[in-house]
Amino acid sequence: MKIKSLYIIVISLPIVLQSMSQDVKRFIGVWEGKLNVGTELRIVVHVNADSGGNISSSLDSPDQSAFGILTNKTIVKGNNFEFEVNRLNAIYTGQLINDSTINGTFTQGAPLPLVLTRKKRGCCPVT
Repeated sequence: MKIKSLYIIVISLPIVLQSMSQDVKRFIGVWEGKLNVGTELRIVVHVNADSGGNISSSLDSPDQSAFGILTNKTIVKGNNFEFEVNRLNAIYTGQLINDSTINGTFTQGAPLPLVLTRKKRGCCPVT
């Protein structure tokens, strides 16, 4: 009985891992949105994954000259995307609407709507 259970787990594991990596792949890239805090602030989110499928992200706020802000946690589950930045006491939760739009909420004290759109690859020179 134990061998049969182990066989099922071994056979199922690659399918589960492939499914997870497909979810993660849909979010990899650079996303940009505007946060309305009385004035509009551009927010750029860089989403990456390592060869093991572990996802990470960082933020830029170009209008505040803040770049490379590392997140403490990045989570992808199905169409849902979330990241946390502890030092800013900030959380973003969103849902992938299509391959180029994440509709979500950025909370840093008060919840604010933040729609992220995928930036085209190779659109912008590195400065």
